[in-house]
Amino acid sequence: MRAPELVRSAWLRVVALVRHAQLERDLDDELRFHLAMREEQYGAAGVPADQARHAAVRRFGNPLAWKEACRDIWSFASLEAVWQDARYAVRVLLKSPGFTAVAVLSLALGIGGNAAMFSLVNAILLRPLPYPAADRLVRLTGFYPKGALAALREQSRTMDVAGVSSDVEFNLTGRGEALRLVGSTVSANLFAVLGRGAARGRTFEAGDELPGRDRSVLLSDALFQSRFGGDPSVVGQAITLEGVDRQVIGVMPPGFHFPSGSAQLWVPLRLDSGNTDDYWGFGWMPLVARLRPGVTLAQAQGELGSLVPRVAALFPWPSLSWNADAVAVSLQEDLVQDVRRKLLVLQSAVGIVLLIACANVASLLLSRAAARRKEMALRAALGAGRGRILRQLLTESVTLSLLGGGLGIALALAALSGLPAVLPADARGFQLVGIDGGVLAFVTGLSVVSGLVFGLAPAASASRADLASSMKAGGQRASAPAATRLRSSLIAAEVALAVVLAVGAGLLIRTLWGLTRVDPGFRTEETLALRVSPNPASCGTRAACVALYDELLRRTRETTGVADAAAGSSLPLNGEQPLLPVEMEGHPILATDAIAPLVWAGAVTPSYLRVMRIPLLRGRGFEDSDAERTAPVVLVSASTARRYWPDQDPIGKRVRVVWDGDWRSVVGVVGDVRQYALSGRAPEEITGAVYMPYPQAVALDRQIPRAMALFVRSSVEPQAMAGRLRALVASVNPDVPLGDVRSMGAVLSSSVKEPRSMMWLFAVFAACALLLAAIGTYGVVSYSAAQRTYEIGVRVALGATRGDILGLVLGHSLRLVLLGLGAGIVAALLLGRTLSSFLYGVSAKDPVTFAVVVLLMFVTALLAGYVPGRRAAATDAVRALRAD
Repeated sequence: MRAPELVRSAWLRVVALVRHAQLERDLDDELRFHLAMREEQYGAAGVPADQARHAAVRRFGNPLAWKEACRDIWSFASLEAVWQDARYAVRVLLKSPGFTAVAVLSLALGIGGNAAMFSLVNAILLRPLPYPAADRLVRLTGFYPKGALAALREQSRTMDVAGVSSDVEFNLTGRGEALRLVGSTVSANLFAVLGRGAARGRTFEAGDELPGRDRSVLLSDALFQSRFGGDPSVVGQAITLEGVDRQVIGVMPPGFHFPSGSAQLWVPLRLDSGNTDDYWGFGWMPLVARLRPGVTLAQAQGELGSLVPRVAALFPWPSLSWNADAVAVSLQEDLVQDVRRKLLVLQSAVGIVLLIACANVASLLLSRAAARRKEMALRAALGAGRGRILRQLLTESVTLSLLGGGLGIALALAALSGLPAVLPADARGFQLVGIDGGVLAFVTGLSVVSGLVFGLAPAASASRADLASSMKAGGQRASAPAATRLRSSLIAAEVALAVVLAVGAGLLIRTLWGLTRVDPGFRTEETLALRVSPNPASCGTRAACVALYDELLRRTRETTGVADAAAGSSLPLNGEQPLLPVEMEGHPILATDAIAPLVWAGAVTPSYLRVMRIPLLRGRGFEDSDAERTAPVVLVSASTARRYWPDQDPIGKRVRVVWDGDWRSVVGVVGDVRQYALSGRAPEEITGAVYMPYPQAVALDRQIPRAMALFVRSSVEPQAMAGRLRALVASVNPDVPLGDVRSMGAVLSSSVKEPRSMMWLFAVFAACALLLAAIGTYGVVSYSAAQRTYEIGVRVALGATRGDILGLVLGHSLRLVLLGLGAGIVAALLLGRTLSSFLYGVSAKDPVTFAVVVLLMFVTALLAGYVPGRRAAATDAVRALRAD
């Protein structure tokens, strides 16, 4: 049939759907007309009227068959058949509300969890970056000084290269209360590389990086709305950042937060090749780039390999191995690498819950199919083919799954408020998480596939029913051995999958327990902390900074409710890295070394050890006499002393910051503090920890640290103390912005937020899996006991006691669980490596965890078998034998 004819045929069928009632009436009229004509012909031939009527009907044939043939011509027969099957499926499911409720709830748990997790995966891992031709954007691994950025930008022929430094903090003053903002310093071509322009004003242009022309700023839409009230006149005005007036040249579109979700503003890099230290030594940053037309990622990587040695030769000091392994990687892959593994593990875990739900419902359908054997046999006797029966049963299972998917969407919407807790607050795509068209399509497809998966085996089993045996078999002994084995196998598979999730949850619980038992190296009781960030005008010289913090500490100690106070440049467990390159006495830096050893270098006041209750193990702590012009001294941590001076007395050893001529003497050894994470995992490049007295302290920019954390010993609640401290700091200097006042207990708790959230999610998944496995085991054991009513009646008649019957049923339950338990333990051992990166203080093969899971599964088996066992034990032998 040619295309025009196909279109015309389809159109006529659509019209027929609209005029269905009229066409049915016309068809009835036409059939009656043809019968009347036949009857009239027979009457004209002399056949009596009653015989003519019967002869006409015999000759004409079955009117219903003619109706069906006509309908096939002017209707979509297949669609109508599907619609009929769906309506019948709904009626059948409504007739068994208990079965339907259990099946739909089981599927809703699995599909809803998958919908919620997929919405996260879709928003963060799958959705393309919101930039033109985002697949052309790459990240150059490693870190680069400004001079390297300028050289690569000039010499590369395959990429347009831009630089960006994230999480740079700025003080906004002169517009009401001083505010601490998070921003980014970027090369002027960054926005051109990304392909994004400003919503108002303009972005940076060539030349905006040059000295004297670099005092401009771009605002995020969120900052523009919250701080400036969305006033368009702010574009072109000057605002004061870090004591420097910068002109607002534009506002970025809503939702633009590159390179992280915390970015509130952007300022241009200052590229001054005449300032060698700044150009080559400070402000190292990651680079992003856009591949030029026709260039492949492999070509860009090849060019980068040749460019890095040429740029390294431009350094004013030897940099033989600088970025030797640098490569170009997809920017999208780079931005999500921190959360990819976690999301995929969680998606796999919730996928296991869905598999368990499918196995559970398949088991229920198998039991239901056994009870419907006579119905299927009757359908076959009336002419229904095996394919027709199979289609009807699969329609029922898909309908069940779609109902579960609908309820699952509601569960997913509720779950989404809690699931993002496992992600960093500024994860890419975090703001876009939700149920959108893509997620709905995923849920619909998942529901249909799930319905086919769990419905195929029961439908095939029911459609193979033998007509004679099904019609003759008694209701209680009609279960086929193959169907019984299949149900048992499904339950064993459920148990095995539940064991995998239970082991994972147990390992994460043990990890969290271990982390909460770790000694962080300091005490958190009755200790508050807040960040103080003075402007360069308030802390422009070393003497001014020392005087400012001396005054702050003096007034803080005089505040009502404060027992003691101290200041430090870093807040423990906050991810801060005040690093310095140093030389340790006895470990000279060789000419072949790429970089000097890096140490965590905290600047603290003399009362810091006392307030934080960090133990002094040897020597002395800092004193007020350790001033700017006295002999420079440091404290080292115990692990640092062991690393650099094993079996030696560290007191009197010396440490030198690489650009300083003076050595700093070690005057004390303090206990180790978990500065980065409770797990003790620190960046590989950090080789130790030293403390410097604040008047002698230095940071990477070779200046005294300006921003410090204030630590306060007080029994007053943080909310009540916050107002007092803000008033106190404002009385000293109103242009000094403050961070939130937090208890150190809250800081400690926040440091385990992600492992705690991961643990809770796995625990919820494992609980759902165990519940579904228990329900499935109960259903199979209960059905098996009901099928064996005649056998149990015979056993009771022969003298079996209630305990014997209870033990028989419990034994069946235990056998099912033991079969799945063995397979589950093997799978958990094989898959344990997947979770190893999330564990602390516990092995992926932890015997305690496996023992607890085994015990838990035994309890599940006993609970699942107890009720059917008690019911079977109460069987009346006479009634059981008569019933069959």
